[in-house]
Amino acid sequence: MLNIRVALSIFRLPWLVDATTLAIGQRILAGGKLEFEEKSDAYKFQLYHDNDDGSATMKRMYGAVAVFPISGTLLKEDTWCSYGTQTIAQEIRGAANDDRIAAIVLDINSGGGCVNAIAPMLQAIEEIKSLGKPVLAHVDFCCSAAYWIASATDRIYMDNSISSAVGSIGAYSQVVETAPGDLEKNGYTIHTIYADESPDKNKAYRALQTGEEGPYKADLSFIVSAFQKDVKKNRVNLAADADGVLSGDIFYSDKAIANGLVDGVMTLEEVIAVAALNSAKPNQSI
Repeated sequence: MLNIRVALSIFRLPWLVDATTLAIGQRILAGGKLEFEEKSDAYKFQLYHDNDDGSATMKRMYGAVAVFPISGTLLKEDTWCSYGTQTIAQEIRGAANDDRIAAIVLDINSGGGCVNAIAPMLQAIEEIKSLGKPVLAHVDFCCSAAYWIASATDRIYMDNSISSAVGSIGAYSQVVETAPGDLEKNGYTIHTIYADESPDKNKAYRALQTGEEGPYKADLSFIVSAFQKDVKKNRVNLAADADGVLSGDIFYSDKAIANGLVDGVMTLEEVIAVAALNSAKPNQSI
């Protein structure tokens, strides 16, 4: 059964996702069945301490690096099978305000998600920075809404030079129009009536029923404009005029680095070490 909050997000809000996630969404809308796994009892992040030999171990120590996994389709609220960005952001804020934690790494593997999932994460990242702690992103597949979030961190490192990809800076909206004729065949008649004082209510949907996409495109353009503005501000070396960078293309490591979308290629363990090195907290065990 489709969670009502997921359904409302699919039908009501714009999405910033890659094509694969789009295909899954289309299957859901078409009534297809998907198998979901129940999420763990609590959202879990891990604490690592960078050792003298360059390796990382899970120890609760002063100067620890907190690693937050962010994967799958991003939604604002929790569902039966996933934690929303509200919950993840709350956990990040708690870690950011913990004196034992010196730095934070977002470990991202996501093709994006719903537009309202972005703000809680951006606000949490801003709080980390306000506390003077470094926040880095280690990414595998990181596109659309997920890349918007990653771009707000101090640095972005791709996991590998073979399959890791970033980009898809853009937005889309998919509207499934109801078919009154099907109900009428079963004896129902639908009357949609708007008050004279409400000429703009649902105007985008009403315009779409006449074949006019303009109002929906205007909403999407507003979101994409904010997306592009943030990325250009966050990524100071961004090749904004390069083909595809701000128009929705996806890039593997070589072009992602050349276009300033990321800072390099590193394993998660290496990113943890960099985060620890750039922190100003003392290395004292408790």
